[in-house]
Amino acid sequence: MTTAPVSKEATGEGRPKRRRGGGVCLRLVDWLRIRQLRDDGPFTSTRQAECLNPARVAAAGPVTGPPTHVSLTTDQPGFHSLHGQYSNGIIQAPNACVLGAYGSGKSAWVKCSYVLKPVATGARVLVFDKKRQHQDGADSGEYGRAVEILGGVKIPLDRRPGLGAVINILDPAIVAVGAEDSMVGQDELLSMAAEVACGGRLVDTADSAPAHALRVAHEAARRRAAAERRVAVLQDVIDALFSPDPEGVPGPVDADGRKTLAVQGVVTVETLIRWGLPVALGLQRFISGGDMSGLIDGETRGPGDTELDLSDPLLVFDTSAMSDSSPALGMMMALIGAFVQARWTLVPGPKILILEEAYNVDRLAGVASVLRALAKRGRASGTAVVTVLHHLSDLQEGSDLWTLIRETDVVHLFLQDKTDDAEQCVAMFGLDSSLLETLTSLHQGTHLLKVGRRPLEVVQQPRTALEEWITDTDAGMLAAPEAAPRFAVTEQEALDAAV
Repeated sequence: MTTAPVSKEATGEGRPKRRRGGGVCLRLVDWLRIRQLRDDGPFTSTRQAECLNPARVAAAGPVTGPPTHVSLTTDQPGFHSLHGQYSNGIIQAPNACVLGAYGSGKSAWVKCSYVLKPVATGARVLVFDKKRQHQDGADSGEYGRAVEILGGVKIPLDRRPGLGAVINILDPAIVAVGAEDSMVGQDELLSMAAEVACGGRLVDTADSAPAHALRVAHEAARRRAAAERRVAVLQDVIDALFSPDPEGVPGPVDADGRKTLAVQGVVTVETLIRWGLPVALGLQRFISGGDMSGLIDGETRGPGDTELDLSDPLLVFDTSAMSDSSPALGMMMALIGAFVQARWTLVPGPKILILEEAYNVDRLAGVASVLRALAKRGRASGTAVVTVLHHLSDLQEGSDLWTLIRETDVVHLFLQDKTDDAEQCVAMFGLDSSLLETLTSLHQGTHLLKVGRRPLEVVQQPRTALEEWITDTDAGMLAAPEAAPRFAVTEQEALDAAV
């Protein structure tokens, strides 16, 4: 007599043994057989199963901000935010540098990753727009569409009366202390303006002390303006340089309260005039028909003598009316950066200052040092500084701007179209020499991303249709003419023009 085989399920053999006191849940699990191994595996794909690959999962960077790129090194999406990386301890200072040749895609990266997405997530952004660009039937500039979409404001800088904003270098919003404060102060900005006006550093010696003359003139200007219940302006400093206060004589006082050096005839009021005369003449030339006329001479105001409103999340200062060769461009970038940063200290949240075409400031005495100070002291106001350049060769080696870039933890290296420029990047940022070929062959929109001590990545920036429209800079080149131009002039038109 044969008996039918008994299944393992019926005998309970093969089932996991219950732990004593396992409870109802474990008995239910055993009864449903959901702890048994499957004989046939489920269908999946390599892409779907990537989450099971520990090496690939570990290669994905931390989520520190909005999605900005795809890593071609790991095939993973990338998330980028200077403030997010700083708060997570990935970088030591929330500053960045963007380097790349014309047409490499660096401007699109700056607009999307440092303007559009930060503003959309609650940050404030200040950028300088140097390029004139005809878009949508108007000269809106390179950031015109970003202003339109994000609800920002475009503030022109123009020497012609009433057409541009005026920034008072002695505005009360800018603290009057110097380097010991956490913000860039009036002293530093005034010294910067004087050094640009005089064409060199103000150095005090036993024979001449122009820096001292400027400092005491600044103090006298503030006292006089306060006594008259008004805000001091640059003209007050110039007047104080031409007619210094006797209190400006350096050194101790005697028992009668007189300045010892003045009594001895070593340093008198006439000496102060001689020390400060070159500075006074240089500053006077600047605001009397010179490069800075209509830009810094007077109280702070907006175009058309309106109040300068800085409450918008995106502030675009239009500098297209300034020549690249003029010192006004670099000076206004430093001055406005310090002014807005001082105003931002009262506003919570992350902020970003973008220095487009930053090479313009490197050749001006004192300007690059102010911008470096803005970057180093930005933590007091929550401000990150993004410096945008074409090549390192645009800078003077060892300058303040060169040092600022050298100290930056976040670097975006786009195409370097010359081998010498690529070699400079490799040397500056301590890259492997094998990356030389990569730097000189990067495709548009692709760059090397260096963030703190994290592994270097090759990343690509995908853009939405809206981002492509905002970052389009070919409108002027590709737009069809409204009507064919007519170059021939009739005889009657020539006569009318002559009359």
